[in-house]
Amino acid sequence: MSGGATLRYEPCLSVHSLLKSGLGVFCLLAVACGDLASHAGGEGAGGGDDNGAGGGSGADDAGMFSLKVACTVPGASEVQLNDPQKRITEAVALLFDTQGDLYVLDRYASPKKGRVLVFSVGPNRAWEKTMGEGVLGNVQDMTLDSHGRLHVLERIVLPVDESRVTIFNADGTVVATWKGRFDSANGLASDGQGHLYLSNNNVDVFTDDGVFERELVHEASNVNAPLQYPYGMVITSSSLWAADLFKHAIAEVVVNDGRVRSVFGSKGTGPGQFDGNASELDARGPTRIASDGMGNLYANDPTQNRIQKFSEQGDFKGMFSFGRAQDVGGLVVDPFSRNIYVGRRSTVTIVCPW
Repeated sequence: MSGGATLRYEPCLSVHSLLKSGLGVFCLLAVACGDLASHAGGEGAGGGDDNGAGGGSGADDAGMFSLKVACTVPGASEVQLNDPQKRITEAVALLFDTQGDLYVLDRYASPKKGRVLVFSVGPNRAWEKTMGEGVLGNVQDMTLDSHGRLHVLERIVLPVDESRVTIFNADGTVVATWKGRFDSANGLASDGQGHLYLSNNNVDVFTDDGVFERELVHEASNVNAPLQYPYGMVITSSSLWAADLFKHAIAEVVVNDGRVRSVFGSKGTGPGQFDGNASELDARGPTRIASDGMGNLYANDPTQNRIQKFSEQGDFKGMFSFGRAQDVGGLVVDPFSRNIYVGRRSTVTIVCPW
């Protein structure tokens, strides 16, 4: 826990905690705040008033057997995931399973190797197990299919360029592997209904077993296309949301017909913009996008060291700036607490919702 944060225990009798522990023990509440700024108004923009009151938590108490962060201490540093053994090297992607365990896709060593670190749902989110070590290489993304199996995307260079996906059971055993149609796949997402989406030059749809079904978006790499370089993706209802690295924007794609329904974002440093003044060769964002399941989207902006919040209609609803140079990578919203988990190289930062 970094400086400036305080801890307190409070009773927690949520359904989620009862399912995991069998009794309503205690929830660990971490009170912390970073540089939270909102330009939308009315959402509780964080930081609190001069007396340290109020300020953009928004987290409800349903399913709270996990680390809860409330923005009530102005100027305090953000809370870090409990990883005393320093297992994380580069947190490429993050996800939660249906039980509330946190999965961290970690890239380490040279040449690149990969593994999945699983942190339990308990009060301190202790390390639980490691999956894929010695099996995975240059990992890019991961998702859970409709059967609860973990799919991990790798970019293979030698002996032949290809995109490979390895399927793991919950106990970490390898079930199978499958390959994408292109060698530059960046993102992988599941709709939870038997379909997987792989972003590369196109956006392709596969079954949960890796069988190609159809092409959702064709020739996305065309400079004139509304979706140019899709990276991380998330699916909500009938829409696929893609972080477009080269367009510096977020695109909404209709999953039934592949139509790009909306695009929002542009290059710059202002609200709702990405990549600042970085050259096109140095463009790094957005690469990750997450949904809170309540109509809000969060996207990373690595060169500006921040995450930004949008409505599904594309309205800018605020940003969280980390205040010091450190990459902003993997991104996911805890479905139980609504806290935002952000991969920042060798750690995972927990940000309160606003």
